[in-house]
Amino acid sequence: MKAVSKLNNNIKEELSFKGVVIATVQKHENGNATVVSIDDSEFNITFTTHSVPALKTGDKVLILNIDNQVILTEKLRLPSEPPAPCLQFMNKTWELNVESEFNLRVGKSSLTISPDGHISIEGKDILIHAQGVNRILGATIELN
Repeated sequence: MKAVSKLNNNIKEELSFKGVVIATVQKHENGNATVVSIDDSEFNITFTTHSVPALKTGDKVLILNIDNQVILTEKLRLPSEPPAPCLQFMNKTWELNVESEFNLRVGKSSLTISPDGHISIEGKDILIHAQGVNRILGATIELN
């Protein structure tokens, strides 16, 4: 078993893999993988690309060895997992398409959009400001 990639007596140990390989997350902090394994060998993660989502123990990832630095480049998803939401620019408009419920959360505030058409906005104070007409349309409108 190769030792974890780190400085030992000021000499960096040669990693036992080359190129891009599939690894398994063994340790993580706040969703960031810190240690991955390939077979019986463990490696410290040196860098992670910005596009990698939050990770947990057991996730399969792609890692790359460049000059004895372990770079985590991608999280692999199982066929049963939904694809990542797709943000694309179409007809002068940014569009985010998701298949399931979408929840945007900041602290105690949230915006939830469900595929059945329900939209929920929650927060301590909610301000709606319009420079023009502010319209509320609905089959019924309840105030307090």
